[in-house]
Amino acid sequence: DYCIILAAFKEAANLNATIQPATADTFIVESGKTANENAAAYLAIQPLAAARDFSVLSFNFHTLVPAGATITKATLSLYFTVVAASRTITVSRLLRTDWVDTQLTWNIYKTGSNWTTAGILSDGNDFTSTDAATAASLAAEGWQTWNVLNQVKTAFASVSGVAHFLVADVGDTADALNKFAGNTYSLLYLHPQLYIEYTVPGGTPTSASFLLRMI
Repeated sequence: DYCIILAAFKEAANLNATIQPATADTFIVESGKTANENAAAYLAIQPLAAARDFSVLSFNFHTLVPAGATITKATLSLYFTVVAASRTITVSRLLRTDWVDTQLTWNIYKTGSNWTTAGILSDGNDFTSTDAATAASLAAEGWQTWNVLNQVKTAFASVSGVAHFLVADVGDTADALNKFAGNTYSLLYLHPQLYIEYTVPGGTPTSASFLLRMI
């Protein structure tokens, strides 16, 4: 005798989320240590000694990626409008996660709270280079991308699903200004973007059948 048993299984669902624009963004200016640049349409990166610029962004994805998901890909995309070729742009994880975009300057990350080292320069306190991502700067205007998977996975696990990034050129102190479109840039589709792919258990049902011989 034979018995046919039907069984249903569920495969993990492959999903994605795009966050655009950034939840918050701004940049800091060494030559204007108390200036807040939150209203600027662009964000700047400049390694020139005594005139450095660094940019910071955050992306809140906690309502888009459900608890229990496994993040498999994360890409930060910035549209550069001013480029200096042959540079290395580094995206590091910002550790001061309570920064305020309308208050942040070279000296402080919010009113009454100083960076450990002015200019977001303390590795291990203000930012961490442990899981930093790098990419060569562009030779012409366009989109630049970074693989920020490890940073986003940490944000998902430890920072309530909010990724905080520091974008900088930490190479030699040449005059090499790069600018990218920020949240107030006139063309909305060029605003900063974070793309995430993830899987969740118990996705699409699939079926299978087994033929058993009864002895």
